[in-house]
Amino acid sequence: MTSPTSTDWRTPFVILLAGTTIVFLSLGARMTFGLWMPDASFDLFGPNQLKILSLSIALQSLFWGIGTPVAGNIADKYGTGRVIAAAGILYSIGLVMMTVSTTPFMAHLSIGVFTGFAMSGAMFPIILSAISRAVSPEKRNLYLGIASAGGSSGQVLMIPMGQYFIDSQGWVVTLYILAAVTALIVPLAFVMMTRKAEAQTGPALQVLTTGAAIREAFGHRGYVLLTGGYFVCGLQTMFIGTHFPNMLTSLKVDATIAALSLSLIGAFNILGTFTWGAMGGKFRQKYLLCWLYSLRSLVMIVFILMPITSTSVSGVLGPDGAALARHGAVDGVYRRPGLRAAPYGHAVRLCLCCPSARQLYRYLCSGLFLRHVRQLQRCLVGRDHHGAGGLGDELSHQRQADRTPARAAGGLTPRLHGSVQSIR
Repeated sequence: MTSPTSTDWRTPFVILLAGTTIVFLSLGARMTFGLWMPDASFDLFGPNQLKILSLSIALQSLFWGIGTPVAGNIADKYGTGRVIAAAGILYSIGLVMMTVSTTPFMAHLSIGVFTGFAMSGAMFPIILSAISRAVSPEKRNLYLGIASAGGSSGQVLMIPMGQYFIDSQGWVVTLYILAAVTALIVPLAFVMMTRKAEAQTGPALQVLTTGAAIREAFGHRGYVLLTGGYFVCGLQTMFIGTHFPNMLTSLKVDATIAALSLSLIGAFNILGTFTWGAMGGKFRQKYLLCWLYSLRSLVMIVFILMPITSTSVSGVLGPDGAALARHGAVDGVYRRPGLRAAPYGHAVRLCLCCPSARQLYRYLCSGLFLRHVRQLQRCLVGRDHHGAGGLGDELSHQRQADRTPARAAGGLTPRLHGSVQSIR
């Protein structure tokens, strides 16, 4: 029989530290995908094939959303720790498998399915729910704010680290390093383990089945509006994180600046999380969300209309991270007795399952959308047209011309290096 003091070391602070670290590693590794994706696409599938990995990232978002409520139900039944440990294993397997994904199916399976399901078990809904159960109500908002900021902290630190290893060691070695880093989620999951009796301590909540919880949630007008806003939010953040570095590189902006721009977004996201969260205690959250999303749209429009330079990237898109922060403003918008903690993150990603949303997502993740944005900018600022090839072709030709055999050999295994030489 387990002694009463055997789990005393799992204090709320220890659980907060472990949960924040897990989100730090999970989201930090995810935000590096846009850095290594162009090189991986060129080496594995040849020029002008970025659409293959773009679809893999789209599938990742779909399986991330589909797996989140499933992971939540498994965590309620078998424990949070087991779900997080399985997510860490899947994450590492997916990253390692990507290094040898010589076919589109393998790429979709590794980056799309495996890492998608992994993120559903090692991201905010699961982690924040575990922290909420462990902390007292008077400290809950503070702890959730700290844990939410952990994801952005991973973006701040792991993106420059990823760019450094890509430049010095190649994208394959970088994925091996990221796989080793995400494997640390498994031992951290041991801290998050809770028994069923422990999970039920605290205020008694109405017990609902999955179907009843979904019906109650979507019967609430505020929940529907909130998840609709999250649909737009996820579309923007995933698109920027995946394709923004590639777009800047095609516009002759240094790759280091492109990586630092994403880090700045993460840094201002931390600031925005606490700022909007503090304002949420003084103003109605739905009005704050309205201003937040409006501010984000305004900043993006200004950035598109401005000439793309290193200064505009750092000066405009960096502070936009404060507008990308939404956890602080959302906290408290939708609170209704009987519903599980943080239900709002589930349904928005499930919205990507509908055909119209999926088609819109694929369009935004394609080079066609980037080409249209670039053409609009040229018309508005009066730049000369460089040809009809578009951004995707321009970038592929640039990478093919600048790439050296030595770098290709350093970034690939011998078997893959031979396939790259045959492509050329």
